[in-house]
Amino acid sequence: MKRQRGRNRRPKNNNNNNPNRSFDSNGPDIKVRGSAKTIYDKYITLARDAASGGSRVKAESYLQHAEHYLRILKINQAKQQALMEQKQAQQEAQQAAREKAAAARKEDNGQAGEKPDEQSKRPSRRKPYKNGTSDAQADETSAADQDMKTQDENQMTEVKKPRRRRVKKDE
Repeated sequence: MKRQRGRNRRPKNNNNNNPNRSFDSNGPDIKVRGSAKTIYDKYITLARDAASGGSRVKAESYLQHAEHYLRILKINQAKQQALMEQKQAQQEAQQAAREKAAAARKEDNGQAGEKPDEQSKRPSRRKPYKNGTSDAQADETSAADQDMKTQDENQMTEVKKPRRRRVKKDE
C-alpha cells in the first residue's frame, strides 16, 4: 500500500492534560487569560475587590467562575498524582526485578563454588602460533623479542639523518 501523506493522514495527538495549558475565560465583565491557576487567582481577587466595593452579585459571579477553574486545577492535580504513583510503582517493580536477578546471579555463583577465572569464561582470542609453541613458551620468547626490538630502536634513534638542503628560489 502506498504511503499516505498530508495533514489529514497524521495521527491526532489529543493530549490536553498539560497543567500549564492556557485558558481564555470570558467572565462577567472581563476577559482573563492564563493557566487554570492564574485564572483562579485572578477571579478570587476580583471577587474580593467586588465584595469590598459592595457589589455582592458581582462577587458571587466571580466566585462561581473561580470555582470552575478550581475544579480544573483539582482534576489536573489528581491526574498528575496518579501519573506519579504509576511511575513510582513501575520504578519499584523494576528495582525489585533487578534485585531478584542480582540475587539469582549471586546464588548461581555461590552454588558453583569458586568464581570462574576470566580465561575459563571465554575462549582465548590469541591466534595460534605458526611454530607450534605454547603460551608460556611464547611469552618467554616474546619478552626476549621485545628486548631486542627496544635495543634496535635505541640504535636507530642514535643514527642522525643528514639534513635536507634548502633550495633558494629565484625571484
